[in-house]
Order: sequence, then structure tokens, then C-alpha cells
Amino acid sequence: MASLAFPCRTDNKKRNATVIQGPSSRNGGNVVDAATGCSQDSDVDAQSPEFKGQEWHHVPIVGGGFATGIIYNQTEPGLNYARTDVGGLYRWDSAAEQWLALTDWVGFDNEDLKGIESVATDPVDPDRLYVAAGLYTIFWSTQNGVILRSRDRGKTFEQSMLPFKFGGNMPGRSMGERLAVDPNQHDIVYYGARSGNGLWKSVDAGISWNRVESFTATGDWADKDFNDAVGVVWVIFDPTTGTPGSPTRTIYVGVADTVASIYRSDDSVPFFDETRTILSIPIQLEPETQYAMSLNSHHILGFADEDGNFLLPTSYSFRTGPKRNDG
Repeated sequence: MASLAFPCRTDNKKRNATVIQGPSSRNGGNVVDAATGCSQDSDVDAQSPEFKGQEWHHVPIVGGGFATGIIYNQTEPGLNYARTDVGGLYRWDSAAEQWLALTDWVGFDNEDLKGIESVATDPVDPDRLYVAAGLYTIFWSTQNGVILRSRDRGKTFEQSMLPFKFGGNMPGRSMGERLAVDPNQHDIVYYGARSGNGLWKSVDAGISWNRVESFTATGDWADKDFNDAVGVVWVIFDPTTGTPGSPTRTIYVGVADTVASIYRSDDSVPFFDETRTILSIPIQLEPETQYAMSLNSHHILGFADEDGNFLLPTSYSFRTGPKRNDG
């Protein structure tokens, strides 16, 4: 099947409708030029008289699916990414005032990579970008999840496959960022997994990954349709507990769980303890008939230590979302 496209000028002048660009790649017979945003689909006979001398742009649909997260770089203003559940990844171009598509190179043979579960932009080296890509943890997907790694803000990617599936279009996809870069030692990256797979860590900038065996929480909340655990949903560092070049000592991890949902480690080699007295949130579930529509929204909690020092803002909800019947 040909990509939805329209001819673009060979003199590379910008057209008003041209708002989507992607990295130069070849997938599924489609070639995309990152510099012009033009592509030539292999299903189109470019030598036909009506097409000769023309190049092709992707048509911006400007809609469809959820924008499940907006991720801001912590040190470079204006460097923002938007992830979607089935529509890929975008980076904000402040000069052109438009979102640039970074995953238009994905074809039918690897379409699972259009489901963006999480994004992390490096606060130390803003050119570095990490993307957890995979649509479903259930039988609808046959591919395991992939961590996409970029050193040029998404113009090109390298891939590291993990031994389980991701769920970019599964319940709980907007609960937080499962990927996180250590702000003091930025070769360290964490990823929170679904389906009972726990917390994973890379110490070589996302190339290889190992499970954090000391973190045993996997979450007891599963979606109703497929009974799959939502799992570890976010990771947050306290940058004040480390120095540049050394691992951050204090790390918080959120889990989709009805009894103990937030954990903290104070070691650079994490051994996570359930912090019941300060941070865990016991949620007593009410009968289904007592749920109000407002319970599907997210709320903000602020935690403080015994001296009243503010530690961590986080959101919570009585459902996983994004739909009312999820969870």
C-alpha cells in the first residue's frame, strides 16, 4: 500500500501544507528525506509522465489517537517532544512553529514502533534522546519492545530490543514517563516495564539493559480487558543528591498498585525499600457503582518529610486511563 502523499516542488521551497518531516530511512519501500520532508513511494511509478520530476510529501492528517505525553528538556528551553499512542513521536520546531514527525520512517514491517510508550530527553546532553516504542503487550503485537536511541534529537536512531513487549497503546499510557535519564551520570537510563517485568537499567546510554533485581514491585493493577499488569509507570531522580559524573543517590519509582505505589532508593546502586510512612499511597477501591466521572481525572499530591521539607510532587488517579473504562 502506498503512503498517503502529495507531490512537492523539486526546488525544495516550503509549501504551507508541509509540516511533517522524518529521518532519512528506507522502510516498507518508502524513502524519506529529512532535509526536505519529501519522499518517493516505491508503489508510485515515478517515471510516469504525470509524476516525472516530482517528489512527494507526507500529508499531515493533524488528528487521530491520543497525545499521551509532552516531554520537556530540563536544561534547554524550547526542546520539547510529544508522544502519541499510535501516531509516533514529534519534536517541536520553535523556529518554524510546527511539530516535526520523527518516526515517519516506520513502515508496515515494524509498525509497532509507532506506539510510543515513553520518552526521555537528556538534561546533560540535549542531543541525546531515548524512546520506548511498542504498541501492545498482548497477542495483537508479535514484536518485543524497542528502545530507540538518538544522538541528534531524533534525526537518526539506533535500536536496542528488550526481551518483552511494550504497551504504547495499552491502558495507563499517560500515567507518567517510564524512561528517565540520570541528571548527574547521564549514561544511566532507567525504564519501568509492564506485565510483571519490573524496573530495568542501562549504564551505557541505552545500548544494553538489565533488570534491577533489588526492585521487586511489579504492581497489582491490571486492565480489565486483557488482565495485563500496568506495572512500573514512572521514574524520577532528585538531582540534588548527586554530583556531575556520579550516579544520583535518591530515585523515586511509581507503580500502578492499590496498596504501595511509590518507592524510594537512597543508594547509587539502588536497593528499593517501600517507603510506607512518607510516600506510599494506599488506595481503597470503591464499588464500581460509586465511581464518579471526576475520579478518572488526575490529581496532584505533595509529599514532605518530618521537618516539612517538600520532596516530591506527583499525580494520582483511581483509574489508569486514558479512557474511563480503562482499569
